[in-house]
Amino acid sequence: MSAKRIMLFVIAAVVLSLTAAQCVQPVVVEKEVVVTQEVEVEKEVIVEVAPERVDIVYWIFGSEGSAKADTGELWSDFYSRVINEYEKEHSGVNIDFFLRGVEAGGTTTYVDAAVAAGTPPDIYYDDIFRIRKYAQAGLLESLEGALTAEDKATYDPTILSLMTDENGLYAIPAGTGYVAYVINKTMFEEAGL
Repeated sequence: MSAKRIMLFVIAAVVLSLTAAQCVQPVVVEKEVVVTQEVEVEKEVIVEVAPERVDIVYWIFGSEGSAKADTGELWSDFYSRVINEYEKEHSGVNIDFFLRGVEAGGTTTYVDAAVAAGTPPDIYYDDIFRIRKYAQAGLLESLEGALTAEDKATYDPTILSLMTDENGLYAIPAGTGYVAYVINKTMFEEAGL
């Protein structure tokens, strides 16, 4: 075959293919496809929840002008400092602190009035001689069983006997002196303590 013939053959093939392509109409098919699929995605979400606010009313028998014997620091200043440090470390806790008693002539008038009104402080710190009347009135729960024999051995037996009545132990000494805490058990239980 000559080069001229090959060239004519290629041209004819191209023309035929172009003509054939023009004769075939493309078919357009439209389809609507909806894909629905539930996909479960694990996602870790860290949410900081502000702690629930806890308000504690804390009274101590004392006077605004009284000072600690060992340092001369005013008791009111000492407790304010300690409470402020505690509140900084425990967000959500607010402690309303008051010295009560001496201003009322050395009596428990403030506490008595609050107890009678049904609004005693959540924590009260006083000497056992003034606290005893609350035990005698049946306002304090027996703490028998709260201290083991081993625990009791760490306290002066005279002090423990002063914190005991016919119902048993009603106070646990705070330190080595004649002082104890009275707490609002219901409030502490509600706070999960």
